[in-house]
Amino acid sequence: TEPEYIDPSLMTGVPEHRTALALFEGLTIEDPKDLHPIPGVAQRWISSKDGKNYTFYLRRDAKWSDGTPVTAGDFVYAWKRVLTPATGARYAQQIYQYVKNAERYYKGETKNFAEVGVKALDAYTLRVQLEHPTPFFLALTAFQTYMPVPQKVVEQYGDRCTRPEH
Repeated sequence: TEPEYIDPSLMTGVPEHRTALALFEGLTIEDPKDLHPIPGVAQRWISSKDGKNYTFYLRRDAKWSDGTPVTAGDFVYAWKRVLTPATGARYAQQIYQYVKNAERYYKGETKNFAEVGVKALDAYTLRVQLEHPTPFFLALTAFQTYMPVPQKVVEQYGDRCTRPEH
């Protein structure tokens, strides 16, 4: 089966998931032996004792295919895009069920994305606040819906951002 989308924000099926794993990398990836989360774009992370706050420290050598760095802002942009109903992300609930105020943003109860629990503290540090402790959150960050997209390319080319020439 051909993948329906190459954009990780829109992917839903198994062919798309396989494509995402080949083309993108999440904060974590799955260990090939037992599938537990291991470092992906995030080289390490710290979680709070209450299990509701995570700080991810990104690898500085993570690059897009054009050589530009993958940054914390790419994750924030991607998650905001997923949580924007006009994007049509069918797996938006994969983020809004867990991330603080993400469901409120998705439903239009707040227009201020700064209230959503995802923030780039700097280019290589991402802070995530959850609504409640989620023991499997690190595993979720390997899922395609949580993968970054390059803001510059998406904004420049829109729906055609995944074309090979872009």
